[in-house]
Amino acid sequence: MCETEIEMKIPKFFLLSIFLLIFLILLPTKVMAEKSIPYAPKGLVVGIKKTASVAMELLKVKKNYNVLSMSSVGPDNKTFIFQTGKGKEQKVSDELGKSPDIAFAHPNYFAYGIDLPNDVLFPKQWSLINTGIAKEGGDHAWNYSKGSDQVEIIMLDSGVDDAHEDLQGKIVKMVYCPQPKENGETGDCTEDGVLGKDNVGHGTMVAGILAAATNNRRGVSGSGYNTKIISVKVLDRDTGTGEAVGSISTILKGLSWTQNYVEAHPEKKFIVNMSFATYDESSVDPAFVKPAAYDEIFNQLWGKGVLLIAAAGNCGSSCPSTNGKVLVNPDSYPAQSARVLSVGAIGPDDRHAAYSEYGMNVDLSSPGGVADNGLDECFIDLNTVGSSTKCLVSTWPGDQYAVVRGTSFSAPLVSGVASLVWSRRLDKFPGSATNADIKSLIEGHADSSISDTGRYFLLGKVDALAAVKAASQETAAVISPTVAVTPTPVNISCPSTCQTGLPEKNRGNANCDSQINEGDYQIWKSEFGKTGDVSHHMSDFHCDNSDKNSQVVDLIDFEIWRRNTTSL
Repeated sequence: MCETEIEMKIPKFFLLSIFLLIFLILLPTKVMAEKSIPYAPKGLVVGIKKTASVAMELLKVKKNYNVLSMSSVGPDNKTFIFQTGKGKEQKVSDELGKSPDIAFAHPNYFAYGIDLPNDVLFPKQWSLINTGIAKEGGDHAWNYSKGSDQVEIIMLDSGVDDAHEDLQGKIVKMVYCPQPKENGETGDCTEDGVLGKDNVGHGTMVAGILAAATNNRRGVSGSGYNTKIISVKVLDRDTGTGEAVGSISTILKGLSWTQNYVEAHPEKKFIVNMSFATYDESSVDPAFVKPAAYDEIFNQLWGKGVLLIAAAGNCGSSCPSTNGKVLVNPDSYPAQSARVLSVGAIGPDDRHAAYSEYGMNVDLSSPGGVADNGLDECFIDLNTVGSSTKCLVSTWPGDQYAVVRGTSFSAPLVSGVASLVWSRRLDKFPGSATNADIKSLIEGHADSSISDTGRYFLLGKVDALAAVKAASQETAAVISPTVAVTPTPVNISCPSTCQTGLPEKNRGNANCDSQINEGDYQIWKSEFGKTGDVSHHMSDFHCDNSDKNSQVVDLIDFEIWRRNTTSL
């Protein structure tokens, strides 16, 4: 390839093709237009003094304050609920309180279970209940850990609205990493509270899932509770599409800044959350080169004790490539990098979300939300008490809140859980609280009982309660996933091929019948982990495919079957 062709390919695939994971679903379909309020809209609770005439006071209130309705709620018929205009609750109650005949007047405040946070939108955050982070009247992860100053999450994203009412005091530092100039140069990252602000919305939503201020009678609850965030802006607003886009060179600069910061703060533990992806487009463009540039910096960060977590991607069903063709469940980076914990998405029913990337290269699943209706949308009026959504609720710039879905929001929930687990482990057994220990605790105590485990993702759903409780034990009883390690290679023969006209074994046809289906999966399942001369095994598809020294039926073989089966 000539030099000019190389220069054309690098901008196309390395500098401009990192689109957000929520590609078609970035913008929320419903956003609150005002700050969250800790009381029922339009409601007032008013008490009339015993010495006053109830009838006369009710008449005056109705006349002077345009009360829409009223009803008695007290046993003495002196306490009433008034319905007034939306947004006038505090003003009307203040005015009523000045009357000599009114004993008290205040908005119709919410009451909360004492073991759960009092954040206004917490009842709509099913994802926290679903993963054992919180639970009304039962044991949950927050009973054991609420995070600590020893553990911080470094969020590589589109910046953050640090002035948001539900993020104030939660952002330790804001860093800005510029996108490449026209000459291809990428500047260094600098601390900048202005340029580091979120001009897309995505980073602010991710931050809310990670660590929104919790139990503050405002907005949402952050999965990390007391955990704080360092925001590193590596994605910026595309002026044409409005989407968040970044270059690999900028992201590498952000990761380099992260490494320097980690080295300068050996007293702390760090989790890096990455809710972005570059998709492998080699299936539709032979010129595409897989972005291997992440691997070296990830190895260095891992060696410094950093835990790396990334969203699996949103092309599980399909999404467009940069050359206009269709991608279906392609590999995505950085999620597929060896040091990274890859997180896919599920809905409230614990089933794989159709948009989420899937396969045995997706380590864990976590709530990412699914559409509320047949129009592929999240839909909920956040101001309506008792309303619910199958999507996730998070912060949005300007003291607002949004309903969203995507693996971009599955990953930060796991990062929040990791901060709880790490804080608990440091508190109990600081001598065994490495990044490898925490990763093992989270992976090893995932809920593998949900039905899509082993098919759409490797280990199951993140289980915050199980992981935090395990972190409390000196011997954490980590359950290692049943993944066989390939023995030292020897010369062996691969399984025999299928007869002409039938799908070949190297495509997943274990029993050499007319189709690659559930029957082949069951054979793989029964042989999983077996070693030795694979000519005695029917499902070592990888051996036939490329590795003549394979001696184990493993997850690579499952992935070959999954990509070719008609069963899914």
